[in-house]
Amino acid sequence: MNSEIGLSKAAFGFGGSMYFVEYFLFEVPSNVILKKVGARVWLARIMITWGLIAAGMAFVRGPTHYAVMRFVRGAAEAGFFPGVIFYMMFWIPGARMIAWFMVAIPVSGFLGSQFSAWLLSLDGVLGYRGWRWLFVAEGLPIVLLGIACLFILTDRPEQACWLTHEQKAWLGTRLQSEREAARPVGVAVGRKRLLLGVGVGMLDGSRRRQRTRGLAGAANQGARFRRRADGFAEFYTLWRGVHSHDRLGT
Repeated sequence: MNSEIGLSKAAFGFGGSMYFVEYFLFEVPSNVILKKVGARVWLARIMITWGLIAAGMAFVRGPTHYAVMRFVRGAAEAGFFPGVIFYMMFWIPGARMIAWFMVAIPVSGFLGSQFSAWLLSLDGVLGYRGWRWLFVAEGLPIVLLGIACLFILTDRPEQACWLTHEQKAWLGTRLQSEREAARPVGVAVGRKRLLLGVGVGMLDGSRRRQRTRGLAGAANQGARFRRRADGFAEFYTLWRGVHSHDRLGT
């Protein structure tokens, strides 16, 4: 991609930074709107616009176009992750499901890297380069899932027509009791463990930035192997966290 659209390493890094700047700036406003209009509508909006822009990355023509698309994509995607966590709080008792949701992140990265490698091998199919197929295949399923959210998701359990009154009452009581028994994060996990988690997260973020700089060599076998190893390592770490959570009964 870099050589085809004349993208230097500096331009590639600048475009990547544009994504994170907008994601950071729009994170809180996006979730304020989500709370007002409801998760069903806002999560669907995020996914549809995010998917369309991601697919549109297949048609970038130069460094400026690339930076603009990354800028807009960051704004469109902002708020999705905390929005999903917020939505799950109204439906799923306990922290266990959220822990498994976190486990799904590295698992999806591992599986996605295999699929991405296959898409890159489609170089020349219908006259398009493999990296263009990669962006299209990334974006269009997100758009379809976003449209499905409008018809499938329900903002709150009390609005779900497919739950009985007894089920709604049980779920509401269970969730309310957990909110009343909730403790601050620093008390629940301990200050040392909390600081350790923050430190690990910072190191992981630094490692991801280093990996992003090497995207131009994604077809390299060694790079693919490192991504697979990283995926396994992240999965094992989070898997151990989930089971530790179960044993402690917290």
